[in-house]
This record gives sequence, structure tokens and C-alpha cells, in this order.
Amino acid sequence: MGRGRIEYLDGLRGIAIIAVVMFHGYVAFPDTLPFGDRFAVIPLRLGWQGVQLFFLISGFVILMSLEACNDVASFVARRWLRLFPAMLICSCFILGLENIIGAGPNSPKTWINLIPGLTFLNPALIHSLTGLSIASMEGSFWSLYVEVVFYIVFGLAYFAGGRAFAVALIFAIFLCSLGLRLIFGLDLSSLGSRIAAATDWIGFIHFGWFSSGALFYLYWSHRRWPMLALAISAGLISAATARFAIPERMGLCVVVLLFATAVTIPLWQRTLSSRVLLFFGFISYPLYLVHYPIIRALLPAMAVHAPVLPSLLLPVAPIACAVVTSWAVAQFGEPLVRQAIRRIAGLRHVQKSAGAVQP
Repeated sequence: MGRGRIEYLDGLRGIAIIAVVMFHGYVAFPDTLPFGDRFAVIPLRLGWQGVQLFFLISGFVILMSLEACNDVASFVARRWLRLFPAMLICSCFILGLENIIGAGPNSPKTWINLIPGLTFLNPALIHSLTGLSIASMEGSFWSLYVEVVFYIVFGLAYFAGGRAFAVALIFAIFLCSLGLRLIFGLDLSSLGSRIAAATDWIGFIHFGWFSSGALFYLYWSHRRWPMLALAISAGLISAATARFAIPERMGLCVVVLLFATAVTIPLWQRTLSSRVLLFFGFISYPLYLVHYPIIRALLPAMAVHAPVLPSLLLPVAPIACAVVTSWAVAQFGEPLVRQAIRRIAGLRHVQKSAGAVQP
């Protein structure tokens, strides 16, 4: 099959980012919201599960990206060129926003807080290696650290042993992490529990989602129904074993089935390819990075200066600001920074389509 851009995956990205933004705008951290937990209802309460949908998409498109690369170096260059420009722009934007406005309990932050995001290293890993305690510029960056660990492990495994070996390995890593958690727990009272906790913050516990996405790609490539069954099974195992209550685990199962229908049902694919969802898919990465700092900065001001607005409408203007900012980054900022990096670092040989397969 062709390896061009798959529009309905962009539509799924749009659904994922809309869910995450709505969760942070209306539900997350109710103690800091002017309307408390008034809107903490399903599906808004499950909006954080857009992150797991992103993980499924990554498993799919990263395997596709690997098949278009000749070696680890070209894969790493493509991934870095995809992730770094928006991270650089958005991290500097957040730093300025939090120091000028003083947004949220974690501000002000300084230049040192740029290090985890710009290196894509989990702050816990930085602390374990250097003894330094450096917080991320934004808490939502955690999923990017997990993504990068997946890229490294999956990429090395792919070029060492092929795609079947790579997919099997990441699922096995997930099962090992899950087994450690079930056997030892995460209370740090023993060596086993500390190892289990380490595999959690490294991100291995999320590898089941990536393996499911990769298996969905294998089904999409060859239309072999056993691959579809394996993909759904891997996703449902990841959902059923997550450390959440039953409603949340059921929501994660719906995420898996949503992805399964996207790769199998043409009518749903056309729906996902709507202009609105494609727009949000286009801006999904920068919007993921900046939406919560903007909401956190502007929402209290909306509550103070627009008291006549119904509570339901208070997050609308902050979310709109985040959307416009993200569009500017995706449309203008990322291409300019990426072009500058190619020119400075001599990476012109890396295909300009490196950003076509998004995380």
C-alpha cells in the first residue's frame, strides 16, 4: 500500500488533542478552576485518555517511518527534526508566559527548566544521573519523554532484528514492567518495588500501547486479520491492566476500539478526514505543549474580569488563544526553525518530509 500521509490518522490526532485540551480546561486540578469540579463528568473526565490515543498513533506511524529509513542515524535525524523545533519555540514561550504573568503554582521558572524538554530527558533520569532536581517547563511533557524512550528502543530493535522482533520486544518490555508492578508494587520499600517504579517513570509500562499501534500498522499494510486481532488484544490488555478505576479502564478500551474502527471502516475514515479534525491534527503537537500553561494563566483572569460569563464559557477564550498560538507555531515557527537547523547542521540530506509522520 502507499506510504503517503494518512488523513484519518491526523483526524485521530485532532480527537486526541481536543480531548486533552477539554480535560485541562474543564476538569483537571479542580482546586485551581474557578468552577471547581462542576464539569467533571464523562466524557470530559476521561479526556486525559487522548494521550493513550497519541501513543497508539505513534506505534503505527513510527513503524511506518522506520520502514522509510535506511539506518538508525536517518531515523534519529527525522525524529529529532520533527520534535525539537516546536519544543524549542513552545518551551521559550512558556518560560516567558510564566515569568511575565506568573501562571500557576509552579512559576516562576528559569532557563534551567528548559533542559528536560529540550533534551527530551525525564527529570527523574536527570536527577538519577546528576543529582540535580530540575522540573520540566510543563508537566504534560512527560509523554514526550516516554515517546523518545520508545523511539530509541524500537529503532534499535528494528535495525538489529527486523520489525517482528521490534514489535515483540516492546510488548515483552511492557509485560515485564507490568509484572514487576503487580509483584512488587510501587511503594519503594524493596529493591523490586524500586525497579518497578523505575520502569514506570522510564515509560516501559506504556509500551503496550505502542506495540498495539505497531500491530495495527502491520494489519493496515497487509490486511491480515490475525494482525488486527493481535493489535486489539495488545491494546485491550494495556487498557485492562492500567492503574485506574473500572470506568477509566472502560474508557481506555473505547480508545482501542476507536482506533480499530479507524483502520477498518472507510466511512469512519472519511469522517475523521473532516477539515476541523485535520486542522486540530495539524496543530496537535504545539497545542499539546502550550495549551495548559495558557489556560492556567488566562482562566483565573477570565473569572475575575468577566464574572457575567457562564462557567461553561470561561475556558473558551483561553482555549482559543492556545489554538491560535499553536497554529502560528505549526504554520510558521516550526518550518523556519527546521530550515535553520538543516542549514546550520548540514542536514539538507534529511528529507523535508521528516515531519510528515508525527508523534
